[in-house]
Amino acid sequence: KFESRMTPVEWDWCTPQIVAIYVSCRKTLPERVKMLGSAIEWRIKRRDMLSCRICPSCAADPLSHDARMFGTDTDGDVVFMNCFALPHDLNPSAVANHMACLFERALLHFPTELHPAAPGSTELRQWTWCIDIHGFGLKHTDPRTSLELLKLLECAYPERLKRMLIVDAPSAFWLLWRAVKPFIQEKTAAKIEFVTWSDAPQRYEELLGPTVADRLLSQGLEN
Repeated sequence: KFESRMTPVEWDWCTPQIVAIYVSCRKTLPERVKMLGSAIEWRIKRRDMLSCRICPSCAADPLSHDARMFGTDTDGDVVFMNCFALPHDLNPSAVANHMACLFERALLHFPTELHPAAPGSTELRQWTWCIDIHGFGLKHTDPRTSLELLKLLECAYPERLKRMLIVDAPSAFWLLWRAVKPFIQEKTAAKIEFVTWSDAPQRYEELLGPTVADRLLSQGLEN
């Protein structure tokens, strides 16, 4: 059993509020235990990386990945962005590790609770993830990357995704989308919005506020 391999690192993570999130995600006790146990096993295997919050690939080559934080929206929730044109390392596991480190840094630097939570509350800090599809090509069509990231969002960080904005998707992207869509949980799919580049300025400002919108647009123009 994983309990025997848990250290204070995992016990500190496993707060009543975190447990409440996993309870809310599944209907039966066995399902809840299985989901939480899988998350703890995942964290045990990546204990050192999650503790230092440094992507191993980026430590070796700073150009490996480009996803990073761009600030917070008007609710104080974190905003991430990445662009397909920039990263050098497309290994699915490496990409997932980078995002896990980014998520951990976000939760470290921004308060977890939106406000003092009542016992059993599941109101945790969430995030918006903006994915700029500019630069998408054949080398990005491996569905394993998307499946790794879905597993990360739905199992390791459930309920954290506030929304995902997929920006400027070219026609080639839809082949990947059709392959991945059947594996996306309905609740996650409802949080995904496709945005054209021409609509991005208005949508960014509506959802994220003017400050973050300006940062995202500036980065998008540089990409």
